[in-house]
Amino acid sequence: MDLWQLNYFVKVVEEGSISAAARKLHMSQPPLSLQIKRLESELGVPLFLRDSRNMILTDAGDTLYHRAKAILNLSAIAMKEVHSIAGGTSGILRLGTTSSSGYTKVREKIQAFHLQNPGISFEVYEGDSYTLIDMLHNGELDAAFVRTPFPQKDFSCVSLNTEPLVAIGLTSFFEDPRQSVSLSWLQSRPLIIYRRWETLLRNAFNEKGLDLCPLCVSDDARTCLGWAISGLGIALIPASTLEPGLDQSLTSHPIENLDIRSSITLIMNPNEKSKIAQKFFRSFQEDSPPT
Repeated sequence: MDLWQLNYFVKVVEEGSISAAARKLHMSQPPLSLQIKRLESELGVPLFLRDSRNMILTDAGDTLYHRAKAILNLSAIAMKEVHSIAGGTSGILRLGTTSSSGYTKVREKIQAFHLQNPGISFEVYEGDSYTLIDMLHNGELDAAFVRTPFPQKDFSCVSLNTEPLVAIGLTSFFEDPRQSVSLSWLQSRPLIIYRRWETLLRNAFNEKGLDLCPLCVSDDARTCLGWAISGLGIALIPASTLEPGLDQSLTSHPIENLDIRSSITLIMNPNEKSKIAQKFFRSFQEDSPPT
């Protein structure tokens, strides 16, 4: 049993007859009919109940049809991956992204890359930075957008921006929509924090003789922002999480004397063989800010 036979079999099932399948395959009926008979002989079971006009699947035939579709699909995926490594002009880029890395510049760069490389499609996987780093190590991803800090020595990296944590909440939480806020002011407010920076935030509060008692600690920046939009509290998250025009009821405020900064970084294994991944990485290197 080979891929050609499985393809012939699937076409006969989907077209409903040998004659219709032969027309689709641009071949004559006798050799196609012979291939189906050889497949049945090899498997030792009938795959069709035949009448004068139709080919009706047996239970065994129905099982083989679903398996054959899956096998042919996997074969097509494997071919695309091989072509992507060989040429870098078509194929699939397996890309990881954190919820807080979807800011406008990233999307604009991806759009520009797509326009220049229309034959390349994307499979996007979302997760926290450490999950995506593990997926890169395991070969499940070609590249990923993650947030610092992480062990950069293991990867080729392009830093896309560096930004502070800010306080984001409904305007009703703040006396002045343009004011910066202090840690002592924040201490008495319902805070929503990103678990990634919980330890750093506790240390910053402790250095000022303050206690951090958050209302919510979340693994996802979007969850933090969603709670802020709902009016549950003030989110301490990266500035780019709040995009212009996202919600007019929210305001963003600098936090005084808080030196916690983060950058969105594109990472790739230094020995990555995929030419698509290499091309994608270079497109972000071309205008990355100097380090």
